[in-house]
Amino acid sequence: MPRYVRIDPEEFTLLQPKVFFLSIIVMTMIVLLFQSNIDKDSLIEFSKNNVVENSFCLSSFNVTKTFGFHNYTEYLRGELPLIIAVPHGGHILPKDLPDLTNWYSEDYIRFNDVNTQELARVVAQQLMIEFGGREVYMVINHLNQRKVDVNRPYEQGTKPNIDSPMESSESQLAWKSYHEFLRNAVDEVEARFGRGLVIDFHGHAHQEEYIEVGYLLPADLLALPVHTLNTNSSIHNSSSIRSLYYRMFDSQITFTSLIRADVLSLGGRLQMLGYHTVPSQAHHYPTINESYLHDGGGGYSVRTYGSSDGGKVDAVQLEIPKKFRIGMEASHRFVVDLADGIGWFFKTYYWGRIEW
Repeated sequence: MPRYVRIDPEEFTLLQPKVFFLSIIVMTMIVLLFQSNIDKDSLIEFSKNNVVENSFCLSSFNVTKTFGFHNYTEYLRGELPLIIAVPHGGHILPKDLPDLTNWYSEDYIRFNDVNTQELARVVAQQLMIEFGGREVYMVINHLNQRKVDVNRPYEQGTKPNIDSPMESSESQLAWKSYHEFLRNAVDEVEARFGRGLVIDFHGHAHQEEYIEVGYLLPADLLALPVHTLNTNSSIHNSSSIRSLYYRMFDSQITFTSLIRADVLSLGGRLQMLGYHTVPSQAHHYPTINESYLHDGGGGYSVRTYGSSDGGKVDAVQLEIPKKFRIGMEASHRFVVDLADGIGWFFKTYYWGRIEW
């Protein structure tokens, strides 16, 4: 197992391999995966193969899991400055909890991002192995998006208590619980490590079937000339990776390199692994007829917890096409490659010493 340079040597020790309880892990994965309606066999088989290949599980006594209001939010405290958030992968549909249907607007999206929770869990497991047994932070919303949308502002993503307006409704309490966990994770990562990254997991069904990477940069901004993107400080300051850009400034890494270069960006890495990604070296920006995210380059969570406000924790919205979450292409290879892309980006810019 490789030894990675650690940010805080006083807090961490290199973990020793523990005996891997194969049956427990496999059964846990089966329970998690059977909560959804996808091609679960691929992910389960991947988990089995991955376990056998590594023959042990690295775990830490520092990792804790807690749940929020009515167990609607799950929080895993990690040991890396990497937070995986899953806002739209919940399966719980309480009958007594009103739907959000047409509450805020008629074009409200009421469909779950199917299998994002399951995919994120397996990616997190793969990252744990890669980083010597250290867990990432995870914040998972278990309520279906029909009941609450935690990736929208409070007033838009919840339904108020119509019978008792002075009291919070269940959807409002669930929304608050999710964001309390996510805020605590971001604040803790910044305090412990001085920098960090949030990956906000989503899914889409756009016909282009690209992996979409969001930095709070709408399509029209991504389409600007390279010189403008690299010299306009208002663009850098409004992006969700503002902190990363200014940390890399002295290394003469340009802004466009960070968002779409083949060897320096997350999109570039995924494109090199064989997955059409925007932005990347192959797709600098979505064309006028191509779909790209829903909320101007990123949603509420990336806008709230990224570094556009001057903080040290960056955020990226990752939109996975439907074909990689459901059906034959939801394969072992994609899970491994997605973990590789995220792990490479994280290791390059957020974990250990950065040498150029």
